[in-house]
Order: sequence, then structure tokens, then C-alpha cells
Amino acid sequence: MDEIKINLVDSMLGNVLSRDVISRKGLKIAEKDTIINNFVKYELIKVDIQSIWIYYVSEFEQSYVEEGDYNNIKVCYEECIISLKEIFQDLAQEKTLKISILNHVAKLVYENINNIDCIIKYIREIRKYEYYEIYHSLNVSFYAMFIGKWSGMHSSEILDLIIGGLLHDIGKLRIPGHILNKKGKLTAEEFKIIKRHTTLGYSMLKNEINLNYDIKKSILMHHERLDGSGYPNGVTGDYIGEYAKIISIADIYDAMTTNRVYKNKINPFEAFQIFLETGMNMLESSKVNVFILNLSSHLLGVKLKLIDGEKFTKDLMVYMTRR
Repeated sequence: MDEIKINLVDSMLGNVLSRDVISRKGLKIAEKDTIINNFVKYELIKVDIQSIWIYYVSEFEQSYVEEGDYNNIKVCYEECIISLKEIFQDLAQEKTLKISILNHVAKLVYENINNIDCIIKYIREIRKYEYYEIYHSLNVSFYAMFIGKWSGMHSSEILDLIIGGLLHDIGKLRIPGHILNKKGKLTAEEFKIIKRHTTLGYSMLKNEINLNYDIKKSILMHHERLDGSGYPNGVTGDYIGEYAKIISIADIYDAMTTNRVYKNKINPFEAFQIFLETGMNMLESSKVNVFILNLSSHLLGVKLKLIDGEKFTKDLMVYMTRR
């Protein structure tokens, strides 16, 4: 991969160091492959670093995937969307969950567990607002699957994660559309209604014998946070199931990097920075690290080292709540 030397002041969020940064006294200040964020940049400025070497990734390098593989992913993705629409429409009409169709979608997703580059490229190019919740649920299932894979989970657990991702927001079928898609700021009462989707989703499927308890728990708890700041019950730490912890990361990431009627998407590296700045005390840090480290390597073609996020204070709540 090519590299270029730039002035530190011209560096941008997401740039990656291609060489160690050495001070005038010969001390290593930052390691090669470190991702640049505000904290890193500030620390380098403090020790009077004037220029840095970064990886240069051309547009061709960033977006290149085999055309045949990409077309196969497109066909698979749209088949999943059609099936999910049927599932969601049935549940909206209080019909029984079609478990055979759900399992079919989960298997289609799982069959692409090694086609990460194609999936990431396709998801990033989606421009549709209509049926957002369905597209979002499918995206979350893919990202949750990747986290499960990168965490070394068993295939049966990954399939459960996929199903949990597909169903995590099913309770929003019971939330009025004018609130879900409101362009302006939610009132306190509207936000209270939005938060009910976790308990509503759990209530809809709690008696479904073909779904295991961990999947149902992920529907209920994917907005819970390790520090107790989440909902619906404000539980902490180990009380939150592992599937819920993983799906919450996938959920937040897709919400941040997808266009909505009330906000524009941000780029993946801005999302990574927000995770590091604020999310580490609320989310499972080991899973966040696994997600960022591996996903960034597919986005840039290099392995990135993570920076301690304890010094950052930006507010992440808009992404952690209204989705």
C-alpha cells in the first residue's frame, strides 16, 4: 500500500499512520498503524510533531471487489429483504412468526460469512429510506454475524446472533410511523413511546417456542448499557446477555452509518471515533475493539491499532437511543 507524508495539521479523522512517529528526542510517540482521531492528533501536537506518514488508499483500492461476487451478494440481500417483508407484515397483523422463512433468511446471511468485503460495499451503497427498519434489521444481522465470527463463536451461536439481529427491532411494528419517522426532535413523550419497542418486541415473541431464550433476551435488552444508562430496565454488566451486547454494537454502527429521514449518515471512521470516545463505558469494550479492528481492516486494507477512549466525552446518546 502506498504512503504519503503530510503536515499533521492537515491530517483527517480515519487517516492511518504508515510509520512510527518519533519525537526529536528519539522517543516513539505513536506506533505505525494507529488510527488518527482527535486525541491522537492533540497528543502529537503537544510534543511539536510537524508531519506524519500515512497510508494512501486510492478510491479503486477501497472499493474493489470481484463483480461476480458483488452481484451474488446483491441478489442474496434483496431475497432476504423480500422474505423479511413477509415476516414483518405477518407480525404487524398479529399473525404467527413464520419460523421456516426466518431460518431460511438466517442461513442465507450465514452462507456469506466470508464475503465480508462485498457485503460491506453493498450495505454502504444502499440509498433507500423506504422500509428502513427492514433494511436496518438485515444490516444488523450481518454486522452481528461478523462480530460473532471475529470473536470465535460457534456456528450455532452465530446463527442465533443473526436471528437476534433480524428481530431486534420487531417491537417497532407497534410504534406509530409518524413517531418513528419524525424529522424533527422527539418530544419527551414521543421518546418514551419509542423506548417501548424493546418490551413490545419481547412480548410479541416471548412465547415463540422455536426461538431460544438468548434470542428473546437480545430483543429485550439490546438498548441496555453496561453502566446502567440503557433501557428498558437499566440493568448493568453481566445481567445483559452476550447476544444483546453484540447486537447493540451492530445496531449503533448501522444507525450511525445509514441515512435516515431525520439525519445524514456519517462515515465509518467517524463512527469508530464515537465508539472510542463515549461507547467504551457503555458497551462491551472487548467486542467494540474486535469490531473496529477487523472492520477497519476491510475498509482500508490495513490493521489498525486502537486508542484508549477514556479521555473522550462526546455525547453518543442520539445514536444509542433513537434508532
